[in-house]
Amino acid sequence: MNRREPDELLHRLAERQSSGRSDAVLSIDDASLEAYAEGRLSAAERLGVEAVLVDSASARSRLLELRGVDAAGPSPLLRRRVLEGIPRPRPRRRRRWQAAVAAIAAVLLAVLGLQLQAPEPLPANLDFEVRAFGIADERGTVAGDRVQALPDTILRFEVAPVDAAEADVAFGLYRCGKASCRRLAAADGLTVEAERGAALMFGRAEALLGSRAGSHVLWVVVARPGGLPHEIEVSSDQTLSAALSAEGRRRVIEQHIDLLAAP
Repeated sequence: MNRREPDELLHRLAERQSSGRSDAVLSIDDASLEAYAEGRLSAAERLGVEAVLVDSASARSRLLELRGVDAAGPSPLLRRRVLEGIPRPRPRRRRRWQAAVAAIAAVLLAVLGLQLQAPEPLPANLDFEVRAFGIADERGTVAGDRVQALPDTILRFEVAPVDAAEADVAFGLYRCGKASCRRLAAADGLTVEAERGAALMFGRAEALLGSRAGSHVLWVVVARPGGLPHEIEVSSDQTLSAALSAEGRRRVIEQHIDLLAAP
């Protein structure tokens, strides 16, 4: 098969018309975009998401933003691979569809770029341990498996590899509900300092846990860079740990905290 020039993709896609629907109508949530990029959707669900991506510039931009992909576009090699798979076009019909055609072509290239740039799973022998500190640390005693904290207590989580370290890892702290888990960020009062395959995460207990006194659980998650989604859905047949680990692609360590009422 001969190599096809980029303008032949435009000729081929020029036969398709944009639906003309606005981005306001074509909204899609972050969880669906994450599931699409990670290949967790059914065929029917995937087609539905792709239909929105074709017509919605904001959806395309959000997809790239969530996965940390450079919006400037894929490499020349990836672009050539996409173009070589497009059949030869029919004669051009209308110039006015070129803008819509270019947007559709960008979606195809971006989607393939996401698939090729998806983070690799962590090695099976790479494990981590976490030490959590609350009131016990502030009072000079040794922190245990379960820590206590007052609303203003600074919770600290020290994450370190069990054996050999790998620098190419990212660290996150998740708070979960019944249907989803959300990664805490600077806006939630969390600070993450990572260096040489280890990390220190800390923040005020009330900011990280909420104001309700009682037992709480936070989840320390380690993955390759780009492998920590902002939100992770939990299906009815999944445990929180299974949803967070993504079939072993990420390491998950459960942390129990007792939030005490303010004196």
